[in-house]
Amino acid sequence: STNKLTKENARFTQLKGSVIRMNWFEGGKEWLNKGARFTIVDVRTGKSFRARRFGGWYHADCEPITKDDTAVIKSLEGFSWNRRPVWINYNGKTVAASMHTMPHMANPTQSNGYDGHFCVHLYKSKVHETSAECPRHQKCENEAYRAGRAD
Repeated sequence: STNKLTKENARFTQLKGSVIRMNWFEGGKEWLNKGARFTIVDVRTGKSFRARRFGGWYHADCEPITKDDTAVIKSLEGFSWNRRPVWINYNGKTVAASMHTMPHMANPTQSNGYDGHFCVHLYKSKVHETSAECPRHQKCENEAYRAGRAD
């Protein structure tokens, strides 16, 4: 039945109502500091996985921690540049964000089965290529924020 409370829905339900919006340039990049290990919840499926931020200036460059985390990412829609609304649960806060699932460029951890990294965007974060906000990431951040409100 669709009402079965899976592990995924349980975390999703538990976090709904506590989601906040955080400006990347006004505290966001300090909150999600380099080296942070956190949980990402995919808003559309309720699935969650663990990730780590290792870099990024205009947004967070992140990677899955284990092969199991990589398998969850791949299960969302394969590896794709499509943006997805997500919640970042870390250090007592749940923050609306957006990510894509495509591994690219820097690959700090070889053992996670993810050949590269993915990007996480918070409110007002930017892309490196243009130093501008990405409308698609900002649209997904907004979807994540609206989905996390306690209406």
